[in-house]
Amino acid sequence: MKHTYGNQTIDLFDKKIPDHVLLAVSGGLDSASLFYLICKNFPSIKVTPYTGRDVTAPFDYECSLDVIQFMRETFPDNKIDKHEVFTFDINDPEWRKLAEEKWEEEMVEMPDGTKVGRALTTSGLVKILMKRKHENDLRQKYPNALMMTGMTGNPPIEEQKKYGFYDVAERRRDDKTQNPWKHVIYQPYINVDKKFVAGVYKDNNLMETLYPFTSSCVGFPDETNYYTEPCGQCFWCHEKQWAFET
Repeated sequence: MKHTYGNQTIDLFDKKIPDHVLLAVSGGLDSASLFYLICKNFPSIKVTPYTGRDVTAPFDYECSLDVIQFMRETFPDNKIDKHEVFTFDINDPEWRKLAEEKWEEEMVEMPDGTKVGRALTTSGLVKILMKRKHENDLRQKYPNALMMTGMTGNPPIEEQKKYGFYDVAERRRDDKTQNPWKHVIYQPYINVDKKFVAGVYKDNNLMETLYPFTSSCVGFPDETNYYTEPCGQCFWCHEKQWAFET
C-alpha cells in the first residue's frame, strides 16, 4: 500500500503483507509514526513492539511505553502483543572494547565505493551491536515474524549543510537508493527523510496526541537538564527542527 507524506512515497509491505511483525519502538518520532501507519492501515497484523532500554537515557524507554499505550487505546481491536524489552549500557567496558575491535569491520560501503562508519561514535556502535544481539534472540523466539524498524534516510545533503548539522549526521543514511527488504530487517522508511514522518503526524492530526509522547534527542544529562528537555545540538534535534519547522 502506497503512502505519500511530505512529497515522498513509500510502498508499505509491497512484497508481502505479514501476519506478524516485530517492530522496534524506540520512543522516537519515526518508529511511532510507522507503528501508527501499520495499526491504521493493516489492523489484522499482529504487532510485537520491542525496545532497547538504555540505562544512560532512561526517558526514551518511558516514551516507548507512552507510544505503545497510545496505540492500544487508539486501536483497541488491533492485535498489539506484549512489549519485549532488553536493557543495555553504552558504557559497559566489554561491549566498548568489542565495538572498538569491530569498528573497521562494521564500516558501510556507499554507492560511490567509499566506506563510512556505521555509527558516529563508539557509544553508537555499542548500541547497534547490543541491539543486534537482542534482535537475533527475538528472531529465534518469533521465527515467523517480520522484523521492522522506522529508520529514515538523512535530509538532503545541501539541507544538512545549509542548517549546520552535516557534521553530526551519520553518512550511511545519505544513501537513498537502498532496497528496504535487502537486510534481515525490513526498513520501509530507508529512502525517505523526516519530512515524510512530519507529514504522517500533521496529516493524521497527531501533533496534539501522539507527537508529545515521543522523544528525539541523544544529548547528555548536562545538556538536557537530565533528559527533561532537548539539547538542541545533536543530529536528532536538528533533524526534527528541520522536518517539523519548529
